[in-house]
Amino acid sequence: MFSWLTSSRAPVNNLHDLQFDMHCHLLPGIDDGPESIEESLAIIKAMVAAGYRGAICTSHIFPEVYDNKADDMLRGVDSLQSALEQNKIDFTLRASAEYMVDGPFIELAKAKNLLAFGKKNYVVIETGFTQENPYIDEAIYEMQCAGYCPILAHPERYIYLSQLKSVEAFEKIIDKGIELQINLFSLLGLYGRLSKEVAEILLKNNFIRWIGTDIHRSQHITLLQKANNLRTLCNSMRDNPIQNKYLAESI
Repeated sequence: MFSWLTSSRAPVNNLHDLQFDMHCHLLPGIDDGPESIEESLAIIKAMVAAGYRGAICTSHIFPEVYDNKADDMLRGVDSLQSALEQNKIDFTLRASAEYMVDGPFIELAKAKNLLAFGKKNYVVIETGFTQENPYIDEAIYEMQCAGYCPILAHPERYIYLSQLKSVEAFEKIIDKGIELQINLFSLLGLYGRLSKEVAEILLKNNFIRWIGTDIHRSQHITLLQKANNLRTLCNSMRDNPIQNKYLAESI
């Protein structure tokens, strides 16, 4: 009952309306994103063609998996921005991260050492996909005490949430002061039928504040144009208070 059909009418240019991507993996060689500067530039050229003006780079910070630090992100963004300027690509980058919620993350939050963005000091967080995270409540408390606003990345992909198909489960998350971000490509079914269905449920209930590409590799480029023409997204953006475009005031 939650499946929405796209239309064959003229393109709707969703991504131009979003303007800024706030969750993407564009820095080469730093996590599971692009392997080279050339691949990064190819992805960004496609983003510009689709209508994006800039992006918050949110490479993973996940100790023992992607043991990156804030300085790694800042250097990576400076290097990639220089490459964009050399290639005359008009696209603005800012550094942040996609933080795995764990013990080390809580210590970073307490010390106010998170790479935030936007006027409300937004920070993108993630959990494991299969089971609830035992650190989440403490992490949110410490983030908020430190003046950060948490954004939960791709909640439609967490099996422990999505299998419930429960509006109430997501309402509880929002009631904690956490904003929700869905992946653009979830609406195209990239992560499976269930993630697509839950993303649509979240949009239908006006729960979504952010839409991120979560783009990692050049093979995802073809999905940008498909998402750009997705009338499902066009309709949903009218009903949900999507915040991406307001990053223009602070990026």
